[in-house]
Amino acid sequence: MERLSPAERRVAELLLEGRSTRDIAAALTLSEATVRTHLSHIYRKVGARNRVHLLALAARGSRLGPEASPPVPADVGDTAGH
Repeated sequence: MERLSPAERRVAELLLEGRSTRDIAAALTLSEATVRTHLSHIYRKVGARNRVHLLALAARGSRLGPEASPPVPADVGDTAGH
């Protein structure tokens, strides 16, 4: 899973507060089209189909921030002993 960018994170936080696309755009001084683009990227990165699915994932405790990326196995990049 890819990490959310700082802008995507801000959009996601406002979305999770229940704000509309228009409200998010106004709060972040972005166009609604830009907010929709960020939302599209968020959905793709967290595996959500739409806003409702994203909210359901959040309600179930799925993590949406930078910590949402899967951990790197300890042996990746470890060249000790090779």
